[in-house]
Amino acid sequence: MAKKKGNTSNKKENSQGITKKSHPLKPLITIGFLTLGVGFYFVIKAIYTLYIMPIDDDKSGWPLYQKYCASCHGLSAEGQDIRQPKGGTYPDGSFIAPALNGLGNSWLSSDEQLFIKIKKGSTIPNSPMMGFEEQLTDEGIYLVIGFFKSKWPALTRQIHENRFPNIQKE
Repeated sequence: MAKKKGNTSNKKENSQGITKKSHPLKPLITIGFLTLGVGFYFVIKAIYTLYIMPIDDDKSGWPLYQKYCASCHGLSAEGQDIRQPKGGTYPDGSFIAPALNGLGNSWLSSDEQLFIKIKKGSTIPNSPMMGFEEQLTDEGIYLVIGFFKSKWPALTRQIHENRFPNIQKE
């Protein structure tokens, strides 16, 4: 079927000869969706920055963390079982090492409490979290704490600092 010359209407004919009229607002709707998409990107980026992205990436404690902590708490401090970031026990009674990346509950403890737990071990009976006072110096323990705190989301780190304002490493 031949097209008529000079036809500037918004009608289109498909292969079966059926004429469809395109919506006059289609370009505006497309631009609207693109704008929403860009806006959504910036909202997700802001959420990532506030809740997910670590404040910094303190690598100075990484070698010690890798040597003494990663076998239980994971290479990225994600914990032994990502389904249970706060740790706990499996049905067989074995312990689950918690995440230290801010998804667990380590941020609920002061730096001093974290230091004591790493140095002396867990106070929970039969916990595999042993003390590391023979393996790590005090400075080494603070380096490890600095490493996993650098994995905390920015907002978690800020809440921790506000909750424990007077307890900071010298």
